[in-house]
Order: sequence, then C-alpha cells, then structure tokens
Amino acid sequence: MGRVGVAEDGPGGETQAAWACQSVPSGHSKNASWSSPKIGLYRAKETRFAGKVREMARMLRVKTDLQHVVISAGFAEHSDTTDDGSENSVKSILFDDPGFWKPLVEALNVMTPVVALLRLMDGEAPSMGKIVPRMNEIYDHLMKSTVVWKERALKIHKDRTEYLLSPMHHAGYALDPEFIDHDMHENTQDGLIIVTERLCLRDAMLSMQSTPREMEAARSLTIESPEVASRAGNAMEQLSLYQARDGAFSKSYVKDSAKRMAPGAWWATYGKHLPSLASVACSVLAQPVCASACERNWSIYGQIKRANRTRLRHHVADKLVFCHEALHMRKNLSKASAKQNAVKWDSDTDSDDSDDAEDFR
Repeated sequence: MGRVGVAEDGPGGETQAAWACQSVPSGHSKNASWSSPKIGLYRAKETRFAGKVREMARMLRVKTDLQHVVISAGFAEHSDTTDDGSENSVKSILFDDPGFWKPLVEALNVMTPVVALLRLMDGEAPSMGKIVPRMNEIYDHLMKSTVVWKERALKIHKDRTEYLLSPMHHAGYALDPEFIDHDMHENTQDGLIIVTERLCLRDAMLSMQSTPREMEAARSLTIESPEVASRAGNAMEQLSLYQARDGAFSKSYVKDSAKRMAPGAWWATYGKHLPSLASVACSVLAQPVCASACERNWSIYGQIKRANRTRLRHHVADKLVFCHEALHMRKNLSKASAKQNAVKWDSDTDSDDSDDAEDFR
C-alpha cells in the first residue's frame, strides 16, 4: 500500500486519500500544490516482533486517514437514535472503535516496553544495570492493562524473568548510579553479594600470581578464605557509604551525570574514595548483556563459509572473518565523522523512531 492522505478532492475529482493510496515515492507527492507528504502504512516481516509493533503503531497514527478512505468525516459523525434511546454513530458501526482500536491501543501499551528492552539488550551501550528496571516496567504495564491475555502474559513475564535475570543483572542494577535512589530488593541484594564474592575471589587469585608457590596457594582459595572474605567485606561496607551518598555522591551534578555518562566511566570518575566497590562496579557494569555481538559475527561467518565452500578450514575462515571486520573498521575510521553503529536486530528499512517513543494511552 502506498501513502495515506486526508479526505479532500484531488485531481480528477477523486478524494486525496484514495489517490494517495496509489504508489507514491516516500516523501513526494504527485501534485505538491494541493497534496503534502503523509506517513505511509508499514508492513513488517512475519518474524519481526518489533516490526509488528511498529506496524500497529503506524496504523494507529493514520487511523483517521484510513477511515476517510471509506467515508467522509461528516458522514462518520452522523448518528441515529435506536429504540432504547441510545445513539449509534456511523463511525462506531463501521469502524468498530471498541472492538478493534481499543484493544490495539492496549496491546501497544504492553508491547512497546518489551520492544524497548529488546533494543536495549541488542545495542552496544553498557546496559547491565538497566535490565532489571526495564523488566519491572513491563510488569507494571501488564498489571495496569486490561487485555484479555493479561494472565498469560504475566505467566510469560514470570518465566522470562526467571530465565533471563542472573545475579550479574541484579548486581548491575544495585551498582548503576542512575538508580541510586531505588530500594534494593532481596533478589538484588543476594545477586550483589554473590557477584561481589566471586569478583573478590578473582582479584585475590590474580594478586597471588608472582611466584609458583603463590600460584599454588591461589588455586586453593575459595569465597570462604580469609583473604576473599576481607575483600568482600570491604566492598559491602563501602556499599553502605554509596547508598548513603557519602562524599562526592552527595553533589547534585554527580547524580545528574549518571544519566549521561556510561556507568563504568561514572564510577571511575567519582568512585575513587571507594576503591573496592568501584572495582566491583566497573567489572559488573562493563559486561555485555546478551550475545548479539557474537551472533553478528556468526552471521559474517555464515556468509563466508557457504555450502559451496565446505572445504574451507575453520582457522582460515576465522582469519577471513577477522579481516572482514578489520577492513570495515579501517574504512570507517578513515572518515572523521564515522561512528561504530551496530546493525540492530530490527533493521527494517521503513522505520520511524517516533513510533517507538509514542505514548499510546
């Protein structure tokens, strides 16, 4: 389908909406003197969840124009009085506002936060501490919704939460400076303790690698060892100072910068007076949240080692993949304004960012 316009008379007497449904290039019109570019309908692939959400959002944005394709605006508001005294408008009869558009809006209110979470996880920005609050946001939207599939969606959310969230996600949430004012729940506290103990064990083992005897002693360390327990205890003591906004954390501009800076960079800048906790925070918040980068690499690998190149050895394919990425990086770095932008999993060409950020309530 082409573009959808408003219901006005166009060339030849046909309505602009009907005429605009013909194939018109994006951003252009057949007669600029009476027609202006309009947002076109969007058709997503069947396997694209985010694309389907954008498809529904686009339908909602051109709702009035779609209705004007069928009848005029004046006739749509015409109403008749029934035997029981109630009024039935032509618009409600033909377009079934309660039966189609209202469920569409409710579905968008639920699914839009899900799309935001998926894109956050697929991006390259450090987002280990953002996953837990986004999952909570999805839960809040589900609880407020009145969709008929609410109970099923809540069960799916519960299963996905148990499958997705790990102690590392909870630790990231506790240490992300953007959420310093949030209360720490039991799961978040347990996850932070588990991750802190493991990272302190790692640091203790790395600090004992200078001599063969120390290396042998490092292999016998556990989270119950005095050296590890001391490190973990120091980190948790410093956590209380962080939550109380001790030192530089009490300044308003420090809190505001947490929304603009990467979490790891924020800790490296303002957390020097809490070295043990800052070390844990930088390690946690720098972790990738999903395997999207690996999957993109596998995609390049599949393009290189195709069915007609089955005799290509693995180590040769690995080098070709490395050369492929290195050449692209060198080409981009040769441009002064180039940026390393990851290809999103929802890479449909006809995109409109305003669809994703729109409030459908």
